[in-house]
This record gives sequence, structure tokens and C-alpha cells, in this order.
Amino acid sequence: MLRVQAYPVMDGVELYVAGVCSQGAPDHRYHRGTSVSRYISSEDIAKRGLEGALAYEMTILLHEYTEVTNMARC
Repeated sequence: MLRVQAYPVMDGVELYVAGVCSQGAPDHRYHRGTSVSRYISSEDIAKRGLEGALAYEMTILLHEYTEVTNMARC
């Protein structure tokens, strides 16, 4: 399962992405979720729009941090 949360902060948005194993099988018992966060500045939001800036940062996060996507597919 992939959990995505976006929070408004002082001068932009904080994007929090977590990959969580949703299996209840015994061999998945010790799988811990992995997460990563990224700050999106108000300049990026003004340049790309909110949806565009979020999509751009999500693309970067999911390509750079493969452990998040691996855990989400578990």
C-alpha cells in the first residue's frame, strides 16, 4: 500500500510518501514501512501549479527511493 500525504507548511508544501506492507502472512510479519518526505517550495507551485508540482515530486520520489515502491508492492 502506498500512502501519500501533503501538508501545507510555511512557504510551500511538505510531501510525505510511505510504502507499507499490507500482508498479514507470517513471512511478512517483520516488514516495516519505509517513508520519505520532500519539500515543495511556493516558487515551484507557482511555476508548475499545485498538481504539476506534486506529480513532478512524486515521480522523483518513486524513482529515487525504490524501497518505497518495493514495500508498496509487497
